[in-house]
Amino acid sequence: MERGFAVICAVVLAFTSHVCHAGKWQISPLAGYTYGGAFEEEDTGTDLNIEESPSLALAIDAEYEPDSQIEFYVSRQATEFKADPDDDDETGLALFPAGETLFDLDVYYIHIGGTYMWQERVNDFQPYIVGTLGVTHFVPRNSDYDPATRPSISLGLGARYWITKHVGLRAESRGFATLFNGSGSVFSNSEGLSIHVSSDAIGQIVANAGVFFEF
Repeated sequence: MERGFAVICAVVLAFTSHVCHAGKWQISPLAGYTYGGAFEEEDTGTDLNIEESPSLALAIDAEYEPDSQIEFYVSRQATEFKADPDDDDETGLALFPAGETLFDLDVYYIHIGGTYMWQERVNDFQPYIVGTLGVTHFVPRNSDYDPATRPSISLGLGARYWITKHVGLRAESRGFATLFNGSGSVFSNSEGLSIHVSSDAIGQIVANAGVFFEF
């Protein structure tokens, strides 16, 4: 997975370099917290949740126009995939006891898109909106379940504050929607076991904060 992930990053960065003017660049390491992400197991109706947890991200922005940038965004959330502790199953068909952790889970977002600054910089402060699209990559850990990759989109609001000419602070909130083609198998393993869900999409909200370096 690490090799494939590196290849994807290299391809997107090469594309970004090709389409951008020779303007300013920003690199933003970000720490965040990710909320949400719920599935419904197709056969039994058991609710399966991605637990909220801290996350890390890197955003690379290249100036395209004076008020817009092209952005490459990648993030990782290390979390758990659990049966809903409040899900009471009266049928006796639940595959997983309420509150049971099915497996540890890494959730990666690999996206490309852009930011738009809708007003001039005032007192070194500038708000922006951001929209991206790409893929969500789910990687079960300590488990024989296979990884899964699905398309996803995001939309967010944020702001930058310049401390010096080349360094500043950045805070934002993004909403992600990972798309599924209705019901079907998401995670499966070598023994033929699979987790079937009946979701068209799952949503997550990420709150990020960090620094940016402009050059």
